[in-house]
Amino acid sequence: MLPKEQDVLQSWDHLILYSLHEKTDLLYGHTVGDEKAFPTAAEIAAYRPNPCGYGTGLDDSMIDGGTMLDACLCRYEREGFEEAATLAKRLARGLLRCAQAAKSEGFIPRSLSPLDGKSHYPDSSRDQYTMLVFGLYRYLRSSLCTAWEAAEIATVLVGVARRCEKNLTADNGYDLLREDGGPSLYTTMWGTGLGNHEYCRLPMIYLAAWRASGDDHWLYAYHTIRDEALTHALPMSSYWHLYALQQMQCALWVCRDAEPEEAYKERYTALMKTVADYALERVEETARAIERVSPLPSQTVDYRALRWEERPNKTWGDLPSFYPCGSNNTDDFYLVQDAPNILIVASLASTPVTKEALALFARAYEKILPDRYRGTAAVHFLAAYYRNK
Repeated sequence: MLPKEQDVLQSWDHLILYSLHEKTDLLYGHTVGDEKAFPTAAEIAAYRPNPCGYGTGLDDSMIDGGTMLDACLCRYEREGFEEAATLAKRLARGLLRCAQAAKSEGFIPRSLSPLDGKSHYPDSSRDQYTMLVFGLYRYLRSSLCTAWEAAEIATVLVGVARRCEKNLTADNGYDLLREDGGPSLYTTMWGTGLGNHEYCRLPMIYLAAWRASGDDHWLYAYHTIRDEALTHALPMSSYWHLYALQQMQCALWVCRDAEPEEAYKERYTALMKTVADYALERVEETARAIERVSPLPSQTVDYRALRWEERPNKTWGDLPSFYPCGSNNTDDFYLVQDAPNILIVASLASTPVTKEALALFARAYEKILPDRYRGTAAVHFLAAYYRNK
């Protein structure tokens, strides 16, 4: 069974209160009450503590925003809850604002500083691109999207597609590159180094750009890689955590929805069922692992209070490379998040959720009960809850 509705509603309210900033309409990894706790524009310009902004609360706003936007749309579609529609519009605006703040066309910052609403770190990830595209496409296809919003979304999605077309070359290692033109840690979008769960991210981008703009150039770009992407999307592998499958399924959902040919829609449907079945098979092992995890602590307000260690990275060369260590257990955070991601993956494929998966979800939710937890892990639980209510 699902968690108590009153607890879920409290998590919803707390997420808006503690993680959503009123000036940027973005969700932050640290509570937003004290703006002094966020990095200054000068710190960001100096790439401190690292070019991704890891540990600052500015590292995953696109992932959280795209996921929470889906949760809002699900709640609105199922309940007609007007506040969910209002929040969906805010989150869509936040995603657009983030993309529009980039200095390089098609670059998607991980987040924006709430101090000035524009400063951002120069390195992103394919995860951020994936969930921005999913969230905006999901909103574009909803009843809430106005003509003005659709035009803005089309501009952003086409910009991302143009960046892909320009930068994804063999000479660049098929890397989208940092905003400053340097190599990125995690924005490789094509080539032999990808995992199976990553091959349909680029087709998703081209298809979303086509559907949003009507420009057949992007349909042609999609056609040139469609079969190769589908070939490499299997077999299933092993994954550090199941957010990889959530993002794979989100990309496949966009591809299936936007694909104009019925035969290929069916191929995407079959692939999505395979991903869902694989995720549901992870329930027992995930349940065993979660039993050892303590309730998650609320995320710290001031990133400077963390202990830091330097880990030089050859991709970044001489740029700062400091990471938080000690108090925050990243592995436990993602392990708890695995439980709702199983439900999200199954729901996107319209695959029935097992009672064992629901029981796991309820047990995992106990690790983030709203009477003691403030943080963005709740985003994935809310998306899973309203997809399966």
